[in-house]
Order: sequence, then C-alpha cells, then structure tokens
Amino acid sequence: MKLILVCGLPGAGKSTIARKIAEKTSSYVFNTDVIRKQLVDNPSYTEEEKEKVYNLLFEMTEKFLITAKNVVVDGTFHSNDLRKKIKEIATRTKSEFHLIEVVCSEKIVKDRMEIRKTRPSVSDADFEVHQKIKQKFEPIKQKHFVLKSGKAENEQVDDFLKTIN
Repeated sequence: MKLILVCGLPGAGKSTIARKIAEKTSSYVFNTDVIRKQLVDNPSYTEEEKEKVYNLLFEMTEKFLITAKNVVVDGTFHSNDLRKKIKEIATRTKSEFHLIEVVCSEKIVKDRMEIRKTRPSVSDADFEVHQKIKQKFEPIKQKHFVLKSGKAENEQVDDFLKTIN
C-alpha cells in the first residue's frame, strides 16, 4: 500500500495535485479542510480544533491502509511533528511513504484566493492566512518531492508516479 502526503501552504494547489494522484493510483483522498467541515459547523481554527482534525485524519488513514487501500493525504502539515506522525502510520502499516510539497508563486496564490471568494470552497483560507502559515511552515527535513503548481501539473504528477512505481 502507498501513503502519499501532499502538503504545502494554503492556495498552493495541494488539493488539485492530490486529486490527480488519487485518480491515477486508485487512492482515497483525505483532506483536512473536508474533515474540519464535517467535524465543526463553524470552524474557529483553534489548536484544539486542529488537533481533533488531524487525529481523525490519522485514524482514518491508518484504518484504510490496514484494509489494503492506498491513501493520499491533503493538508498543510506545516510542522515536522505532523509530518513525522503521518510517516509513523506508514511505518506501522508497512506502507510505502511518499511526501510531496506543492509550491507556487505568491501571484498565483493571490489569484486563486480571489477566485475562491466567488465560489464555494472547502477551504476558508485567504491570502492573510497563507501569509501567517508561511511564517510558521517548518522546512521539510526528510526526503521529498517538490511539485510546482500551475505549471504542467499533469506531467509533474506523471513523473512523480514513474519515480515511485
């Protein structure tokens, strides 16, 4: 089984990349924004709320991997501690673990955030939230792939999948 973590700043294009990977690998996608909206009617983004979201995500991920299902996890995962916890799940379930950091220019993020205002989105993040998380986002210490959102995404996803298969 495979566990693929797609992480990065809000608005970077994580969900788009995660969906593309899931479609090509017959994987389930677990998205922190979707889980949050299912758990909490009016999210306040407190540490306690974030902990509940991530704990449920970890539990679901582990259960699906145990039952021989590939999983793509889609979330900011701004800290090395959170990334370590998801990697530990892969180890416990004897699953391959791959980490992708999705990056893009701030101009693209701003444009996406403007579009997000005009239509429904599971994410509540705006550009101000992007900037705050950017300040807290810990550099990724482990081996990982970097995909540049907004540029030849399908080709990058295909290259990533060739590398792991």
